[in-house]
Amino acid sequence: MESRQDNVMVNRVLRALDRHALISMISSLCPDGCLPDRTQACEDRCSCDLCKRDVGHVVYVLAVTLALKDEDLAVSLRQAAQTGPACEALTYYSHNTNTIEIFRNGLLEKVVFPVPPICRYLTEESRNRLYLETDVDEQDSKVPDFFRRINEYIFDEMKWQKQLHSRPFMYWLTVHYNIWRDIATVFSVLLNILVAVGFPFANSPIPL
Repeated sequence: MESRQDNVMVNRVLRALDRHALISMISSLCPDGCLPDRTQACEDRCSCDLCKRDVGHVVYVLAVTLALKDEDLAVSLRQAAQTGPACEALTYYSHNTNTIEIFRNGLLEKVVFPVPPICRYLTEESRNRLYLETDVDEQDSKVPDFFRRINEYIFDEMKWQKQLHSRPFMYWLTVHYNIWRDIATVFSVLLNILVAVGFPFANSPIPL
């Protein structure tokens, strides 16, 4: 879909699938357990590789991709996201969906993609480092080095952060890491001052 520049495929899909039926399908594939404040419960409950929420997300991505070329569908999605039974589901999927613009064959294309839930555990520091330090290859592309960094440490860091969030006390300690570091620095300085003030030790039995 995202690689097509004409509207032929869009019109075929819209003729075969009613706009309101598409929105209803998205809502039905996002049950109550998969809404934003219960996402973790849904992840714990799903033993299959692809739960209903993920299928609904794929259908939502299809709907948004079609809406880029069909104004009526775009209006229907906006209205359904504001009121109606599909409001919560569309809001959840909207917060977990993003777009990227790709320059290909002389044209700028917008690609819609789902954001995996684990990505919310990516820290701001890692995000900035990935954005600023990714190298450009000889073809002026950052894609190879981006995926290399993802495979080397970014994905493992997100999994570790997810496990850390499940332990509130440990997470609280890590969040306030800078405070503990500053306290340790202050104590180190105070100890050095005490040693400096008390030196030389006149009453020490051991000659210095």
